Amino acid sequence: MKFAFVLVGLLAAMGSLSRAAEKPNVLLILVDDLKPLLHCYGDPVAKTPNLDALAAGGMRFNKAYANQAVCAPSRFTLMLGSHSTSTGLYGLDSQMRKVLPDAVTLPQYFAKFGWRTESLGKVFHIGHGNHGDPESFSVPHFKDKVIEYADPASTDGGKLTREEAYFTNQHLDEIRSLPRGAAFESPDVSDETYADGRVAAETVKRLRAAKQRRASDGTPFFVAAGFARPHLPFSAPKKYWDLYDPSKLPMPTHTAFPEYAPKIADKRGGEIANYVPVPDHEAWREGAEVDGDLTRKLIHGYYASMSFVDAQIGKVLAGLNELGLEDNTIVVLWGDHGFHLGDLGIWTKHTNFEQATRIPLLIRAPGVTTAGSVTDQLAETVDLYPTLAELAGLPKPTGPQPIDGVSLVPVLKNPQARVRDHAFHAYPRGRVIGRAIRDERYRLVEWKLPGAKPSEAEIELYDYADDPVETRNIAGEQPAQVERLRAILNRYPEAMNEGPAAGGDTAPQAGASASPQIQGVPIRIVVEVNPPRGGVAQGVILAQGGSQHGYAVHCMAGKAVFDVRVNGRVTRLESRPIGKGMARIEAFLGPKKMTLAVKDGKPVQVASPGLIPAQPKDELSVGRDLLSAAGDYAAPNPFNGTILSTRVDAGGKPPPVAPVMPRAEIEAGWKSHDRALFVKEGWIRDPYIVRGADGFFYLTGTTPNPGEPREQTDPYNTGLGDESIVGWKAQVWRSRDLVDWQSLNAPFTLKDGIWFETQPEAFEKTPEKLWFLWAPELHWVDAMKRWALVHTSPSPVQGANLALSAGPEVKGPWSNPMGAAIGRRHDPSLFKDDDGTWWLIWGATTIAPLKSDFSGFAGEPVEIGPTGEAAKMGHEGCLIRKIEGKYVLFGTGWSTGEMRRGSYNLYYATADQITGPYSERQFAGRFLGHGTPFQDDQGRWWCTGFYNGNVPPLPREGIESSDLRATAQTINPRGTTLVPMEVSLTPDGKLHIRAKDPAYAVPGPDEAQNFH
Repeated sequence: MKFAFVLVGLLAAMGSLSRAAEKPNVLLILVDDLKPLLHCYGDPVAKTPNLDALAAGGMRFNKAYANQAVCAPSRFTLMLGSHSTSTGLYGLDSQMRKVLPDAVTLPQYFAKFGWRTESLGKVFHIGHGNHGDPESFSVPHFKDKVIEYADPASTDGGKLTREEAYFTNQHLDEIRSLPRGAAFESPDVSDETYADGRVAAETVKRLRAAKQRRASDGTPFFVAAGFARPHLPFSAPKKYWDLYDPSKLPMPTHTAFPEYAPKIADKRGGEIANYVPVPDHEAWREGAEVDGDLTRKLIHGYYASMSFVDAQIGKVLAGLNELGLEDNTIVVLWGDHGFHLGDLGIWTKHTNFEQATRIPLLIRAPGVTTAGSVTDQLAETVDLYPTLAELAGLPKPTGPQPIDGVSLVPVLKNPQARVRDHAFHAYPRGRVIGRAIRDERYRLVEWKLPGAKPSEAEIELYDYADDPVETRNIAGEQPAQVERLRAILNRYPEAMNEGPAAGGDTAPQAGASASPQIQGVPIRIVVEVNPPRGGVAQGVILAQGGSQHGYAVHCMAGKAVFDVRVNGRVTRLESRPIGKGMARIEAFLGPKKMTLAVKDGKPVQVASPGLIPAQPKDELSVGRDLLSAAGDYAAPNPFNGTILSTRVDAGGKPPPVAPVMPRAEIEAGWKSHDRALFVKEGWIRDPYIVRGADGFFYLTGTTPNPGEPREQTDPYNTGLGDESIVGWKAQVWRSRDLVDWQSLNAPFTLKDGIWFETQPEAFEKTPEKLWFLWAPELHWVDAMKRWALVHTSPSPVQGANLALSAGPEVKGPWSNPMGAAIGRRHDPSLFKDDDGTWWLIWGATTIAPLKSDFSGFAGEPVEIGPTGEAAKMGHEGCLIRKIEGKYVLFGTGWSTGEMRRGSYNLYYATADQITGPYSERQFAGRFLGHGTPFQDDQGRWWCTGFYNGNVPPLPREGIESSDLRATAQTINPRGTTLVPMEVSLTPDGKLHIRAKDPAYAVPGPDEAQNFH
């Protein structure tokens, strides 16, 4: 695959001294799978006027090389300035932040010095289990498709194809069971039908906004825009195919594998076998080849795709010029690697040969480069990091990752200057690494296991002066050249072994699909939302599908809208305004009609376009439409209110829930105290664990009533709104080892509380399905030899309960010592101080001491909370622990600071006295909101976690760098998870509390608070 960068910046200290103090802007445009087949590189057939103009305005590098010829690793080398052999990031599924958690990427480096960094399209590789790197950019990534079709015939009637699944991280464990998509298509459609057209349009918008921002506050910009074509499939509008006469396109001149080359250097089939009508994987194994007619068609598709992307880059460059930014703009066009078009019998990339490794590199740096200049300086991808830093006037980058590149600025000033005499690159085949040196005439490749003896290596040598198309390996004929080039290779450190892939496994793991199967069946959708305070509801609440088939429930100017797309055409149904307060929206698609109702009002209806004819490719998304638009709007169209619950009933099986971990895994994790343990399945929120005097651990929480059937049919119910699964009975379990759990059924219900006694009429007039018991906690009161239970309830009466058991067992009859004086207190909790005083904690955050018999308060309530940026402990779930002599106030909040957006996190503040003052709010753990910090029988700390999201749980892979701000999301499975906590005192006496499992240990990119 290839990158093209357009880096726009004012060159400090490079041109005129008058510009020395001004920071340059940076615009980075990346192109996928682009080889130097451009007209400006001498190809007589290519029609690439915009890239040719860019070359004419700057410098063209004739001998630039990728450091590894595959998408994700090549992009890592660019963004890190590090060879893949220095990092072990060799695979499409390699996880950069797992291997190099503290790496400072190229855009991050610019951000450190005040640049606003943005990304659009394909910048980092997203797919194959990878999720990009949100940490590199100041704002969320503008995501669009890499594999995309406009013609349903290209995908067997709109089905999800293998490569589409790879690049959207769907069904990664069953790729070969999916159909193959077409290798090419040429529909008569607009440019913006495809992602590259949309990315170009959005990039121009970002440039316009960036110019205005710079004028207002002086902030320079770094914008990276990535383009997908000419990556397969060769999907481009017909007008670009029409630019070429197929009969005049160049065909490969040598299709045989190089004579005497080792077999390990070869590649047959691979990526291209995932497309029709190319022979499939089995056919390649049996010796199949691409015939002449298909070869010509594929080459035609490559040229058409190249011209298509040239036109899109032209729009960006034109926008740059129209905005008057060209004079202070560094422009770099870079391809991430080359592309085989049948030469040597090879297709696509994944080799060390010239066609896979040589890339286009164009740099326009006003005041530095001479227009139309050309250099034969050998250059590598890793050189761009230090080059751009120097052009921007920044200090020489030092990592912490290895910076393997050298600055090309001397060459930009003088094309005859030389900063290196060779280029280095590598490619793995399993555990064997082929490391290569390319000088101005020769390439040497050494294939061996890292650490193996040099004598065990297989060697290739090619002479490009005598044999430019690599017909013959001459390593056996030129021992002196082999010795010379191996001496250069020996200057490089031995190749790193492959770094951990997703989750430390050798292949990406697929999460459970969040999407219901909707092909050919009626669909009922129920959502409950709150519009923005003081505003009008706008944006996508829930969507599934995209440009061919799908549906969306969204709001437009305050009205609920139901869009259904069948065969690319949208049928719309629009309701009255949803108004203020919670709105329940119900949509239905049947074979004859589609309906839409708001707040139980009379449904509106229109004739149905028919049932969805094929399972959509784009999976369910909540809070915005993440890929192509399922409805008639511009994606992502985020919702501006709060989503309380979503439900899609298509008559099929509910989404699967994860089983608890095997006992051996739990016991191993219990011993090591270093990983999250999923110990109990079953719908629960706010799980509270406490150890009783009898040695048992007791678990309770917000739960359904025992036997609630929706626990199976609606496993990911949010528990909110009228669709809530929450019951009015507090279920309790106990365990001696936190592995095996015994149910105590539901020993406490709302009927045991004070409000059933004092306000029976509220219970009588409220349907039982709207009786809710939330966030119960159990506390052992040793002085009374009884259990205290506290909880909150929004209905039938908005009030809390503080109840005492009849004796030492968790059962009634229950007494209510405070009576109605307990009042309306959100998420009450209890804390016993060292002097024996019990305190009631509620809200965010009020505390008051209790009388010894719990019959009332022994003092006035006190408002407490952290100082500094976060003045409150989240909005709920507050409790107090005393640790290392300090009072620790734990609280819960959404990472974004907005209700049900992002991750539900646990925070804390400390004080020397219970009434404060408390420290600034600190981060304790991601996805641990409203969890219980507790100690095991060895004194080690743990915290409970639970499922709290608007979509089924996300995979752990890449979660540390995933921006979750679109809607409520979590990695916790449905049930109770225990996460080990590190609790320690720092040298200056401050208390440090943090989750130990890496997936929970760091705030995500969506975290609103800045932690010091």
